Amino acid sequence: MVWSPSAQKNCQTLKRIHDSCLTWAQRSGASFAPDKYQLIHLTWRRASDLTAHVSIPGFSGKPQKALKVLGVCLDQHLDWKLHLKEAAQKGEKQLTALARITGSTWGLDFEKAQLLYSATVRSSFCHGAQVWALGDQGQRNPAKSIKPLVQT
Repeated sequence: MVWSPSAQKNCQTLKRIHDSCLTWAQRSGASFAPDKYQLIHLTWRRASDLTAHVSIPGFSGKPQKALKVLGVCLDQHLDWKLHLKEAAQKGEKQLTALARITGSTWGLDFEKAQLLYSATVRSSFCHGAQVWALGDQGQRNPAKSIKPLVQT
């Protein structure tokens, strides 16, 4: 990860860092898989040029509009809409599956259903909350942002 006022400068820095990593890899017997690399330019500025690409053999170098990092969906403007949408869809699927194995007269008892809910459904839609739950000023995201997570 690199940062500067310019996406083009970031790409040049990434190329320089990659070249030094390749030198280290040759000495150490390590290898990299450039076909698995991903590039995204993150900014809060709406008028930024985010088309700069990095020139690394084996890597397309084209920036993506969104990608996943450790299960958290990032988009170029860090507004978390994509992540919240995907988390809500995943949570809804899991909640539907849980509803299929519970019933008032059959299936799991309440305590086991609650345990299963906490372990799967709740942890699924809360994944990465440490990152997306607070706004850029440290206060809660507006209710409209997290609306997809609210079951009606």
